[in-house]
Amino acid sequence: MISLVAPLYLLGMLLIAIPVILHLLRNRPEHAERFPSLFFLRKSLAGRERRNSLRRILVLVFRCLAFVCLALAFAYPVLSDFPLKVRRATVVLLDSSFSMPERERTKVLEELLDEISPEHPMLFASVTSRLRWSGEFTVDRGALERWCAGLEKSAESSSFRSALLVADSRLGSIPARERRIVLVTDGQRVPWNTVDLSRKLRNASVVELRKAAYPSAGGNLALSRVVLREPYTSASETVNAAVTVRNFNPVPKTVHLSFRLDGAEAGETECSVPAGGSVETVFPLVPGKEFRARGGEVRLTVSGGQNVNLFAEDDVRYFPLNPEPLPRIFLAGRRSEFIPEVLPVHLLQPENRKNAETADLLIFDSPAPEELPDRAGLAERQMKNGGCSVIFWDRSPGCVAMLEHFGFRVRRKILPGIQRLEMIQFDHPVLKDYLKINSGAWFEILFFEVPHLSAPPGTRVLASFGRGIPAILEKRVGAGKLFVFAARPERSWTNWQTFPNFLPFWRELALYSLRPELLPHSLIADGSVRTMPGGESLTLQTPGNYRFGNRCYSVNVPEQESDPAQFEKMSSVVPSLAAPVRGADGTDVSKDEILKYAASERSFWRWLLAGALVFFLLEFTLANRTVRG
Repeated sequence: MISLVAPLYLLGMLLIAIPVILHLLRNRPEHAERFPSLFFLRKSLAGRERRNSLRRILVLVFRCLAFVCLALAFAYPVLSDFPLKVRRATVVLLDSSFSMPERERTKVLEELLDEISPEHPMLFASVTSRLRWSGEFTVDRGALERWCAGLEKSAESSSFRSALLVADSRLGSIPARERRIVLVTDGQRVPWNTVDLSRKLRNASVVELRKAAYPSAGGNLALSRVVLREPYTSASETVNAAVTVRNFNPVPKTVHLSFRLDGAEAGETECSVPAGGSVETVFPLVPGKEFRARGGEVRLTVSGGQNVNLFAEDDVRYFPLNPEPLPRIFLAGRRSEFIPEVLPVHLLQPENRKNAETADLLIFDSPAPEELPDRAGLAERQMKNGGCSVIFWDRSPGCVAMLEHFGFRVRRKILPGIQRLEMIQFDHPVLKDYLKINSGAWFEILFFEVPHLSAPPGTRVLASFGRGIPAILEKRVGAGKLFVFAARPERSWTNWQTFPNFLPFWRELALYSLRPELLPHSLIADGSVRTMPGGESLTLQTPGNYRFGNRCYSVNVPEQESDPAQFEKMSSVVPSLAAPVRGADGTDVSKDEILKYAASERSFWRWLLAGALVFFLLEFTLANRTVRG
């Protein structure tokens, strides 16, 4: 459809009468004069007169066409599917998250499509973490239906915050008496911004919510997290996977969990989830003898009544099982009685001190000054690279000097008598799980000689004796960590080595020292593009396990989409979204808005001006030749 911004300029076509009248007057026969017979002269002029007559007709046509092009250009024609002044323009923002019910969404879309008319164009957009537009404003219902039919649900979480502002901007490009934004959503508690958007919406006069929720209130069961309790190393016989199950039903539910590694069955279990709560269950995975990266998944199944488990997309959770090498551990100093027995340590020699700087765990067991003169510098360089260092206190001046280098103070007075631990920070990763379960044993350990340590600011006390005197401390140094122990693990200092928590503690500390970048990667489907190892790109959209190089990466649906919160939870947000109404139906559209819309690439007035210029040039050329002839 061609619409005109200024149709009154079409009156300019009446100027065509001027060249027509001039043409008729010029060609009017004058009074004939008789001459003697000029037969041969008349015969020679006949052909030239016919050519001049044809040229005069063409001149007339070119003049008329030039005036027509000028009039049309000033009338500002615009190609559009609808009139320039439309009654209403609507932008539909469609929630495409996995929680949207298909049947209810289709019903709402049909209701909106029924509103399309030549004076009511629409524009659709699919909303997840980004916007996918149907094109431009149109009244072609068939085109919009085809676009909607091609939509697929996304694992990405929908966010209408930025979508509202973009939709408002698109509405500013079309002159309409009423501009409307319609949000089609299931009512999930999507991440709404608490800022009042009404101050930012400049074009929309109406903001509506259309409910596409499930017909009746229902619950849901979802797998929200899968966390590996420890790294998967070459020495691992099992890897414990902690699975969190959430129950959004008003009654407790029993769910069945099945595990797979690289598509092969890896075991199953059951757990009971309280009403409206969550539960974490730990399942031991047995990777097998082959030490390689694996992609794991856990699936949830449940039997029950109607609407017990609304969404199927959150019933599966993917996780990576990436092999990690054993921690590189170096022992500097005296040959400890027990540390080499519980850990695969390398004794620090002059030839491998450079390698010790990149070790995961560096243990200083009171080295002599001549053996390791730059022990503090070595520890700093190792922790700068992200490793962990351990210092055992003893009476040697070298040990005291090293502790003072890192800000610790050691009082000369030794605590009298045998000491026991009175406080343990079991929330620390090294002291979790088995070490926490067997917590009673910690308070039975005897320490025969204990210093009075003072820690610098920023140091965390993991365990302490009576009166809060530190026993085990942790301090961040560079990208790494420094652990300080108030006693050497020897018989003359403590009987800790006789307790069952001695071996697990040092193995947990060794695993804790692994570089953070070596831990498994679990990613969220947010629509972003991530550059993976090797330079390849991965769009975080479809859940599953993906391999890049010798590592596996997992993509999962967002946790917040699993909550079947109903529409009413968003109703309080609606009033703050609606912009002040600037005009009701029947009000006229300003000429500035029409000109703004017509200034787009859909207007072709420039081509008409160019055509008028071409016709004037042709007319000028032919007119001169006619005169000369």
